[in-house]
This record gives sequence, structure tokens and C-alpha cells, in this order.
Amino acid sequence: MKKDADSSENSDDESEDSDESDQPKKVDMTAAQKAKKEAKLKAELAKEQQEMGKMLMTQRQRKLYQKAEQTKKAKDEAAAKLKQKKKAVDKKAGKK
Repeated sequence: MKKDADSSENSDDESEDSDESDQPKKVDMTAAQKAKKEAKLKAELAKEQQEMGKMLMTQRQRKLYQKAEQTKKAKDEAAAKLKQKKKAVDKKAGKK
């Protein structure tokens, strides 16, 4: 009986090897595509970790964090607005 069990294992091993050789042929990515995919995965992981961190916060901590995020967003928007105004002024001054 052992001989039969061994022979069946060998046939399984051979079929697994042929399956493995088919897989690399299907996945041919350039280095740029791989880097882009890895960057996307890292960004998704970071976002997920941040959300998990928020879930673990107490209500008080979460409120403070949200307030800090809102303040930062408002400052960034104001800075972007000022940069646009500066560009407009520089363009106007450059034409004269």
C-alpha cells in the first residue's frame, strides 16, 4: 500500500509543478507597473491603519482629532487661495 501512496504523491507533485510554471507567464508587469501597484497598496494600508486608529480612540480623543483635521484643512485651503491670488497679481504685474 505504501508504494501506491507514494506513486500518487509523485503524480500530484508533477501536476503542481506544471501549474506553477503557468502562473508566471500570466503575470508580466513592468517595473513601473509593479511600483505603482505597491504604492497603491501601501496607501490603502496606511489609510486603513489610520481608520483603525480612529476607531480605537475615545470619543474625546476623536473629537479633538477631528477638530485638528478641520483646522488643518481650513489652513491649507486658505494657503491655496492666497497662492492663486499671488499668481494672479504676478501675472498682472508681469503684463505691465
